[in-house]
Amino acid sequence: MSSKTFEILDTYSNSLVVPKDLIEDLRQKIVERFAANPDLYYTKDIEKLKTNDWSVRRFLYEHKSKPDVSKALESMDKALKWRKSFGVHELKDNEFTREGYLSAGAFVYGTDRNGSPILILRGKVSRKIKVWVKTAHQFLVYLFEYVDQNFEGKGLTLLIDCRDSGIKNADMDTLKFIHSVLTDYYPGLVSSSMVYKMPIVLEAIYKMCRSWLSDEQTKYIYIVGKKTIQQYVAPEQLPDILLGTNAKPYRDIPDGSPSVHELAEKLGFKTEKADKLVKHLEKFYDN
Repeated sequence: MSSKTFEILDTYSNSLVVPKDLIEDLRQKIVERFAANPDLYYTKDIEKLKTNDWSVRRFLYEHKSKPDVSKALESMDKALKWRKSFGVHELKDNEFTREGYLSAGAFVYGTDRNGSPILILRGKVSRKIKVWVKTAHQFLVYLFEYVDQNFEGKGLTLLIDCRDSGIKNADMDTLKFIHSVLTDYYPGLVSSSMVYKMPIVLEAIYKMCRSWLSDEQTKYIYIVGKKTIQQYVAPEQLPDILLGTNAKPYRDIPDGSPSVHELAEKLGFKTEKADKLVKHLEKFYDN
């Protein structure tokens, strides 16, 4: 019988059935690829997978009906090369804007009743401003990487707060980006998702996003509201904006973080592009 308070996609535990010899085989093959083209990979990533079974096993479990080393090798190779090309290890918390932190559009906070860390995504803060999309995507990857490195095996619960959200907040490119990154480059990271107070106007978009997932993944999406969210997350693990009692700050600004205008100047963006982002974000500093 499951010891979980609610059912999750527990890839970490389930993947323990992957035979050790397959893990060693895959490990050897990816190390050989690294030796042939070291500039395409992070040395840090390769050194970790030499001793960390989960970093290897998670790719074999993608093909869990019958673990396939050849397919897993291509999946892992793609992920490791992407990490280097995207600059995952170069992403730092103080490279993102002060206004972004104050608006609390996305932040890791508390754990659910199964002990999994929670990434809260506030839909109403989302707004596609073309020149800022890359920065927004970098911040999301920074958060995924933070959880993946610091909570190994505990999975991740995505808590999507849809209150006061509408079509204008639904950035399909970013939703596709999140899906592809988590599926292709962080297999087994997400254990469940919760959608809080989804408005009728977003139901069509929700169904579209749901169609991108496997049948197994869709089993662990929970639609929650004010009366049901506490079945999954205790009040003391939720921030006040989600009717929680946890007093831990979630708008802290890392030392050295630039303002939107400072980052815009560094990136070569026009002042009006910074003005537009600030005008949007400042509405959410206190709510």
